[in-house]
Amino acid sequence: MCGNATATKTITVNQAPTVPVITTSSPSSVCAGTLYQNFGTSIAPSGGVVYSWNAINATVWTTSNNGQNALISFTNPGSASVMLTATIPGISCVSTATYTVNVATSTAQISSVIYFEDHFVAMPANADFYQWGYDDKKTLDSVLLPGEINQDYLNANPDFTNKYYWVMTGLGGCNQKTYYNAPLAIQDMNRSGVTEMNMYPNPATELINVAISTSIEGTMLIEVVNMAGQKMSSTTTTDNKTIINVATFPAGSYLVSCYRNGVKIATSRFIKN
Repeated sequence: MCGNATATKTITVNQAPTVPVITTSSPSSVCAGTLYQNFGTSIAPSGGVVYSWNAINATVWTTSNNGQNALISFTNPGSASVMLTATIPGISCVSTATYTVNVATSTAQISSVIYFEDHFVAMPANADFYQWGYDDKKTLDSVLLPGEINQDYLNANPDFTNKYYWVMTGLGGCNQKTYYNAPLAIQDMNRSGVTEMNMYPNPATELINVAISTSIEGTMLIEVVNMAGQKMSSTTTTDNKTIINVATFPAGSYLVSCYRNGVKIATSRFIKN
């Protein structure tokens, strides 16, 4: 006898993005200090979908322009998680894929790569294996170079405009990826971090002073190699300067390279009298 009362609420049901699948990844177990592992999905974002990469106990070093691929570094031991999230801007629906990596307490050796007389050369020469390859600069797609499994890789005309060249090495059960021309990091480094390295006296007889001018903070690795690619000296600095004793070096030219987190950020040359 009291009649009816009705209230109406309109709800819009948005279609959630398709759950992305991580089809490219590092091994599920790596050593501490394993750098620049390729992660990615075989399906590019479409229909207004945006991909983003995040990590727990790991660092998203950089991502491709469309977010389809990323490089992830694992610095500390423990369990690490890498997440790829698909979102549509303006809509709260998200879809996330997660990949778990166990990071062991063993530490992967940090190597270096030089280019000398048409050869890429991996340093030092104590690795159990070598595998050369490159990443596409735009997409970060990783390509193995078949048969290039020696310490050096001959390439008289490297394509530095479109490719990041690297070598994969193994030592004592720990694998490491080392670039010659590494992509700059989103979190660790940016293009405003211009680095210059000054050395004096040059030519040198006994001691050479190295001064690094940079806005990048942290421990720097300074390495000296001869023109044959042999490592002559290695030291670290936290105050952007160091002194290198070159008294016992044979007369000739030497390359000095500065590394931050395994990435070469500056190179210079001096002459030993």
